[in-house]
Amino acid sequence: MGNSGGGTATIYATAIDTRIKGAIPSCAFCSFVDSIGDKSHCECNYIPNIARYFDMADICGLIAPRPLVIVNGKDDGIFPLIPAENEFNILKEIYYNGSDKCRHVVGNEGHRFYAEPSFTEFKEITG
Repeated sequence: MGNSGGGTATIYATAIDTRIKGAIPSCAFCSFVDSIGDKSHCECNYIPNIARYFDMADICGLIAPRPLVIVNGKDDGIFPLIPAENEFNILKEIYYNGSDKCRHVVGNEGHRFYAEPSFTEFKEITG
């Protein structure tokens, strides 16, 4: 679990390390073009040329079938909601196949962690 850059690290780590049994990345999920590629970020968010080959849904698809709760804020100016929702729709196609282990939580404010709904969804999909 992590927020912002920590959410990005959460996504990458969980995608490549199957020892991680589930993840809650917050304020880090969006298309690369509409977030990291469109905004000024610290260098820790960049992987050179990644958008030529993958987008965030593709990377998060590597987490399947492990539990994943994506968290966004509806007014997040860094990871905008509409492209995040579009990317989540792509992720659902990759992830689902009858699975309910992938959820999207949208908080009512901006770029921050939304603990209560995130933990509630994570508990629900992990039993």
